[in-house]
Amino acid sequence: MRKWLLKDLDSCALKDLDGQKLQAFVSGCDCNSKTIRNLVATLRMMWNSARAWGYVALDPFNGLVLPKRGLVQALTFSLEETKRIIGSASEPHRTFYSILAETGIRGGEICALRVADLDLENAVIQVRQNVWRGKIQTVKSRKGNRRFPISAQLVEHLRGYLQSWRPNSLGLLFATGNGTPWDHSLVRKRKFHPLLRKLGIRQCGFHAFRHGNATLLDQIGAPMAVRLNRLGHAEAQTTMGYTHAVTVDERRIADELGRILHATARNEQKERPAENALTLMIQ
Repeated sequence: MRKWLLKDLDSCALKDLDGQKLQAFVSGCDCNSKTIRNLVATLRMMWNSARAWGYVALDPFNGLVLPKRGLVQALTFSLEETKRIIGSASEPHRTFYSILAETGIRGGEICALRVADLDLENAVIQVRQNVWRGKIQTVKSRKGNRRFPISAQLVEHLRGYLQSWRPNSLGLLFATGNGTPWDHSLVRKRKFHPLLRKLGIRQCGFHAFRHGNATLLDQIGAPMAVRLNRLGHAEAQTTMGYTHAVTVDERRIADELGRILHATARNEQKERPAENALTLMIQ
């Protein structure tokens, strides 16, 4: 808002924003096409509210020409890099990265995971909520509220992790000393990026685990419905009813992900001195 919208449009009231001014803003905006589209979407939400309150009438977005979508190179981790990251991390971050790598869930979603969301008996994980600016909130759409199976290797790892897990008032899988949810941005800056520098891996956000997971799903031939449900993409719930049971395909894919991601874990464990019960490596 401050960097783009207020800088260029702070002196323009919404009622005075016409198509010419809006097009001039878009054409003169020195940022990539995705950012421009996000800025226009923000303006449109503001304008829609103003129209609902009777402050504006003319639609300045009619006929607006937006820049073409550019191809953005998505940063991702290779399988080797993912294994090195997990094998080099200390607990509780090793568990954090292991979940991200196998499930592909978002940073905000993993920070809101509760122990109650783990059905280890049936090897299933439930994503129900996320963290936004330190606040826990329910996912905003049916596509985001999802459940899917996890591998036997990840189940075993989580059982070991929970042996030394400290209970907190919210029942969060990852919580600060005060019992508040982790801030994935702070985890990235303070723990994740230093580890990547140490390993000589280019710096990425946690979304690189998500892209890597999607790549693995493609490589092992996961059916599209399985991919979309695991990643929480809209198309999964558009093409399917939301009532969801674990299918044979989903169980097969979870087992295959566990086999691929954790195949060398035992060797990596031998190369490291034992830390404590909390640092049990995925078998």
